[in-house]
Formats: sequence, structure tokens, C-alpha cells
Amino acid sequence: MSDPNPFQRVGLETVPFARRRKAEKEKARLEANTPRARADLAKAKQWDRYIEELEKRRKILTSGPYAGTAEALVAFLKALTLDDGEMLIEMAMIWQSAPATTRYLVLQMIDEAMINLRERHGLAPFDDPLWDEPDNAFITIRKMLA
Repeated sequence: MSDPNPFQRVGLETVPFARRRKAEKEKARLEANTPRARADLAKAKQWDRYIEELEKRRKILTSGPYAGTAEALVAFLKALTLDDGEMLIEMAMIWQSAPATTRYLVLQMIDEAMINLRERHGLAPFDDPLWDEPDNAFITIRKMLA
């Protein structure tokens, strides 16, 4: 079955995602005439602000005084495997003397990388140990950086 409007298809393929998303949001804002739609729109705006702030902080982290260490961490997290827990703990030790906001951002980046890795391998996103089991890599890192 072919696309009913080939010009729209070409437009969607050529317009960058961010501009398309902005146009979709504007359309949703104009159509938000029910309380539920306005609430959904407000929630989406709040999420977008959070993502923008997070990206801003990550850019600051990779360009500030911790630039080299942060870039090494990002590269390591991109190549992370299920067997790299001990090396990840060693990399996290470097951040123990950083300010609390920086440690929190690093912990958040590590958390996201670990969740994505586990989900790619078909595992549950979290696997916290029970009280009588030894700590896993994330719990150990969280205790170090918290």
C-alpha cells in the first residue's frame, strides 16, 4: 500500500526530527482543549525541560574540569558488557572526591548505561540483591557516590 501523500513522506524524511517534534507539540498544544489533554501536555513539557537540563549538565561535565575523566567514562559506558562490573567500580572510585551534584550525575549516567545493557540482553532492568547476598556493582557504586 503506497503513501497517500508522497510530498508529506518526503517532507517527513527531510525535516529533522527536532523540528518535526516541535511542530507536533505545537499542534497538540492547540488541540489541548480538555483537562486531560492539558495535563498530558504539561507533563510532556516538564519531561522535555528535565531532558534539556540533563543534557546541559552532561555537556558541562564533559567540557568542565572533569572533561577527560568524563569522556573516558562515557566511552567506557558505551562499550560496557555484563562482565565489566569490577572495572566499572574502579572507574566510579575516581568520582568519590567530586562535588555531590557531579557524583549524582555520574551515578545517573552509570545507572542508565547498566539498565540499557541489561535490557539489551533480555534481563530485568534492576536486579538488586537480597539482604543476605553480596552487593552487586550498582549498589556498590551507589554507596561510593552517595
